[in-house]
Amino acid sequence: LPTIFEGVVPHHQAEKEGVAKILDELHLKKIEMADLIYIANVGGYIGERTAFELSYAKEIGKPIMFHEPPDSTKQGQRGDLE
Repeated sequence: LPTIFEGVVPHHQAEKEGVAKILDELHLKKIEMADLIYIANVGGYIGERTAFELSYAKEIGKPIMFHEPPDSTKQGQRGDLE
């Protein structure tokens, strides 16, 4: 994270290395190139980043397949599972 967020502990290695934005853009580009989006949501859990990417995939009309039925009680804060 940028130094303006002093005291905030990064939750992801990419944030520690300062490449989180680049990886986010790469993931969205891969979604655009994919024929199908497969969500490996073991135990029904969908994390915040995956939920964001899932919403993007839906926005651009990609077919989506889940490993397990999504559990809305375990989804990330920004997710849209409908």
